[in-house]
Amino acid sequence: MILLPQTLRPALLILVLSAVLGVFTPAHSQPYSHAISPVFGYDPAYGTLIGAAWFAYPSGENTTVTDRKSLNLTMRFGPHGAFAFQHEQPELGRGWGLDYNMSADNFFQYETDNDSTEILSTQEQLTLATELRIRRSLTESISLYAGPYVEAQWLDNHRNSHAYLASGLVLDTRDDPVNSHQGVYAQTEIRWQPHQLTSEFDDASGQLRVDLRGFLPVTDHSTLALRAISQTSEGQGLLSQIGGADLLRGYLGGQFEADRLAATQTEFRFPIWRFIRGVTFYEWAHFHSSDRWLTRQSGGLGFRFGLPPDQTMSVRWDIAVNDQQQWQSFVSFNQVF
Repeated sequence: MILLPQTLRPALLILVLSAVLGVFTPAHSQPYSHAISPVFGYDPAYGTLIGAAWFAYPSGENTTVTDRKSLNLTMRFGPHGAFAFQHEQPELGRGWGLDYNMSADNFFQYETDNDSTEILSTQEQLTLATELRIRRSLTESISLYAGPYVEAQWLDNHRNSHAYLASGLVLDTRDDPVNSHQGVYAQTEIRWQPHQLTSEFDDASGQLRVDLRGFLPVTDHSTLALRAISQTSEGQGLLSQIGGADLLRGYLGGQFEADRLAATQTEFRFPIWRFIRGVTFYEWAHFHSSDRWLTRQSGGLGFRFGLPPDQTMSVRWDIAVNDQQQWQSFVSFNQVF
């Protein structure tokens, strides 16, 4: 287990206190719902996980005009755990908005072979990170945003730190940002990391990422969800993580690092019984990693268990198989996209 140096313990305390203050900050006057869920799941790399999650979100007709908050605490049997707080606040007044999140994570890092999900080696680590995005609405469905991301990491034998600046343009016509049934979401983001903002590399890095999503109603309660991702990077500091609960679910989380990427995801979402919903999915990715091009695929099925009081928030359980005939299972929250 990694112990945080005493000089950095006040920073961690500030991080936790800031999240707690954010959690208990009075919300807008619109009706709010709160959902609490225990976490008991399984991750293919970390094994059995336990914890809890809390969500605060607008209810009724206010799903697109007020802020959302979430707090997650997850522990592995043993000394490893993670904390994350996220606050999305689309409206601050006069078209301005603010999103931010903070996290602390001391789950171990691991290395695998590109053709296998077998873990070859592990390394203890502690990561503290924070992200801030200031938004400006141009129209009802189009907005601009910009802000920094900062991360500090302590590994077995050394420390890394890096930061980058991001800016982007978003088009969002979805009927619901959590459980989209129809509409379009399109995001273009540019990230820039001068060499002064990283302790690992001597050169600057840049990244361009495009994320397109479409939602087509099949019936009143079932949806065909489509996603396409394209990303290209220059330099070593800004690479995309592939694998895990959000992309290529048949592989371990962050199993691949890519400087160039093209990927698609298709999900069919349908009701099963009362608060239980089902998903079938297929994912494809073509990317450049470790000086070679790779194409990987995964597919599977999943369940979404709605949380009280209104089942808007849900526990996500996905079971996937990859093109190497290896199975993975992930437990998380809400839809992948």
